[in-house]
Amino acid sequence: MVLALGLSGAVGTVLLHDSGSVTSPPPPALTGASVDHGDSNVLVSAGPGSPDLVVFLDLESQRCRVALPVIDRVRADYRGRAKVVLRYAFTNGHTNSMDAARALEAASRQGELEGMVHRICETEDWREGRDSQLSRFRGFAEDLGLDIARFQSDLSEPGIRDRMEEDRRDAIALGVQDTPAFFLNGRRIQPVSESGLRQLLDEVIES
Repeated sequence: MVLALGLSGAVGTVLLHDSGSVTSPPPPALTGASVDHGDSNVLVSAGPGSPDLVVFLDLESQRCRVALPVIDRVRADYRGRAKVVLRYAFTNGHTNSMDAARALEAASRQGELEGMVHRICETEDWREGRDSQLSRFRGFAEDLGLDIARFQSDLSEPGIRDRMEEDRRDAIALGVQDTPAFFLNGRRIQPVSESGLRQLLDEVIES
């Protein structure tokens, strides 16, 4: 388990993985997997030739709450210098992970990806049970002032379901077994801290 849940979040203190180094070799990936699809959620864009950082998150994982502030700070500090993309992974035993991702996608269609991802990741109690949590996610949508009829309709929209399946397949093929999982310019990286992640980004930018 992650040991950093109670830490302040200062740069360099948040553990993103239990062990390993920033240069740990990635696991072998199956052929045909794609790290960054053209329709993935771009959290911040950058110009041609900039680093491409793709983050796979399982929204039901406790690590989501640890990783999100790191992602927020990195995308703010590297705005215009690195592209940051959010994708989904669905790990074993997480029965509401895909519904959480569907809710996030539905909120994104109304311009509230950021608001919804913070509510999903920062709210802990919905992770306690195995029953459907769609009513909780609908409550988050109401809090954000979304059009609830449209939100409900989008939850079952084929395009959203297709994206979930595409991310699920690619995460498996790329060897993603826990999250957050980071890929920098298509290569798996395993930073153990926020400072390690920044170091790898800086190295690519300066190269």
